[in-house]
Amino acid sequence: MGADFPDRFTRGGESGTMDISGTKMREYLSNNDMINFMEGLPTWMDNATKQNYYQTLLAGNTENILEIKRYNRNDEGYGSYLEEIMNELQHIKKEYASRTKAGKKYRLEANKIQGAYTEIRKLKRKHEKQYENQMLSERLIRNATGYDNYKDKDKEFNRDNVRDFFDKFK
Repeated sequence: MGADFPDRFTRGGESGTMDISGTKMREYLSNNDMINFMEGLPTWMDNATKQNYYQTLLAGNTENILEIKRYNRNDEGYGSYLEEIMNELQHIKKEYASRTKAGKKYRLEANKIQGAYTEIRKLKRKHEKQYENQMLSERLIRNATGYDNYKDKDKEFNRDNVRDFFDKFK
């Protein structure tokens, strides 16, 4: 398309496009600078269209921004951080539906995701062992306060049990 209509893909000039970079436009969006953003749009757009475009991008921009708080492996919150990554990997793997006949072509991808999940789980366990002596477990607190006397107290409770519980509601 750029070879056939080069004037549509150049900055500035007679084509009606402004001499502005996409980085600058994203900066205007992130700073809620509607005036400069609108000035950076093509001249053939009317103000109502420009405002609508700005509002659409801004709404998408604020809803889809995920602030990722990264942790170093020596931080105490590192285990929770790894757990979040593991949850995201499981979600992505589940989207492939590789166990179904229709999704069988994605089995290799799902296998690679599972491999990454396994490695992150190993890192998480290693981190937990490092901080095991420093943390009080909820089980110890419940036992000490007397709130640990319920029917299934000795039954294993992990994230798979929680997932099975919520899968019943699908």
